[in-house]
Amino acid sequence: MSISNIRTDGSILLPSFIKSNADCDQLRIFEFVMYFRGMNSIIEIRLLGEFQVSADKPILFTTRKTGLLFAFLATRVGDAVPRDKLKGLLWSDRGEQQAAGSLRRALSDLRKCLGEFSVTNIVETSPKSVRLLPSAVDVDLVRFESLATSDTPDAMREAATSFHGPFLDDLHAPDPAAQDWLRIERERVHNLAISLA
Repeated sequence: MSISNIRTDGSILLPSFIKSNADCDQLRIFEFVMYFRGMNSIIEIRLLGEFQVSADKPILFTTRKTGLLFAFLATRVGDAVPRDKLKGLLWSDRGEQQAAGSLRRALSDLRKCLGEFSVTNIVETSPKSVRLLPSAVDVDLVRFESLATSDTPDAMREAATSFHGPFLDDLHAPDPAAQDWLRIERERVHNLAISLA
């Protein structure tokens, strides 16, 4: 599915396999259109400087760890992140069962936060992994890294101007493993920004 399927007037150009003939189930078309609109909502994720997530207006997370969970997934957008890695990152001081339960609750909280903006479908879960789908998100860090590692001077200049500040500058992690991750990522992103000077 592509954003190009949305016309300038906001209407949706349905794929060819959806037919609007007399025997078409209108309810199914309606459900498909609502799903399609959700998939094409652009979620802006800002990881450089102050952590911000917005879909027309800011998306606020109910807990610090829910926000950290979403931020971590955004750094690996499109990748299936093992649940064990997430448990070890955010609940390293808890037992296996307690950490698994905490992750399930955090994912439930995340769906509720995103559900208010009809964008729950950007997070894909399985019994083994969690993935942030890249189809409808714009992550400033991903864009910055792509520009900063380019060989063209124009791209590198654009990277320098798009750098808004240290990685997740306003977030603090209560878990030691998450603290280490933040420290390492902040240093890595800082060094990349310095290389553009």
